[in-house]
Amino acid sequence: MNSEQHLIRSLNCDLKQGSEKILGRNICYVRAGQGPPVILVHGGNLGWGQWYKTIPELAKHHTVYAPDLPGGGRSDPVDFFRVDLEKDMVETLKIFIKNLGLEGADIVGSSAGGWMAVRVALDPALETRRLVISDSVGFSRTRTMPDRIMGTEFLAKFLSRTVLKPDPENKSLRKFLSSVFFDPQTPISQEFYEYFLETMTRTHNLHFISRLASRRGSQETFLGDDLARIRPRTLIIWGAEDSFLPLKYSAPSFSKIPEKEIRIFERAGHIPPLEQPQRFHAVVSEFLSS
Repeated sequence: MNSEQHLIRSLNCDLKQGSEKILGRNICYVRAGQGPPVILVHGGNLGWGQWYKTIPELAKHHTVYAPDLPGGGRSDPVDFFRVDLEKDMVETLKIFIKNLGLEGADIVGSSAGGWMAVRVALDPALETRRLVISDSVGFSRTRTMPDRIMGTEFLAKFLSRTVLKPDPENKSLRKFLSSVFFDPQTPISQEFYEYFLETMTRTHNLHFISRLASRRGSQETFLGDDLARIRPRTLIIWGAEDSFLPLKYSAPSFSKIPEKEIRIFERAGHIPPLEQPQRFHAVVSEFLSS
């Protein structure tokens, strides 16, 4: 039994696995629950496992679909340094929605998945009902010094083979995962950590982080005035202590979205669904049912 199966068995819900062939790649996904459909879009290369604390809760009242995007989870790997974010990522997500007949679904996206969720919501043919974005890429043009350093392809590749080499004995990897939290002692299950390690052996998360850092604020990723074209009601969730996408740089763009609610999570970093899961579930569930 692999790490993904261990993670699935640890969840208190009936999780089904599936796959679709999209743009020549095998795209895996999980499905759980019954009710109105909601699509969860992960950040980085974490795959659906990023939502392991969220899926059992949302599945109580929704049919939850959580795809592994290209290079994420068990889906076919990609070279993150050469990937076309719009053609390879967003288009894959749009075709996934069409193939499964999920037009009119709610969509929830985290980090880079938030950026992709916005791109989906801008397509009127997909009829997105509600949009939830958490600490999303694309709200700021600011490139910090860490962005400039981590955006170096050579450095990212070097670190992924040395200091952050995906090895169960490498304790630096747990620190790397915890670095996105405000509280580095945020509990994560051993099953999820093993899943995280396994995804890193296929496509290293640092490569995707480096790719995004090198394009931060560029025409490719900055949402800018496109935010004013969002039609679904939108819930913006942000960790007040997010060091990867700092609130102070992203918040000025919030006002561009026409119909929105904003929830700032104090004492939370870049991934509130993992760091403050109960509050995240409560806020999202209330919004989706409104």
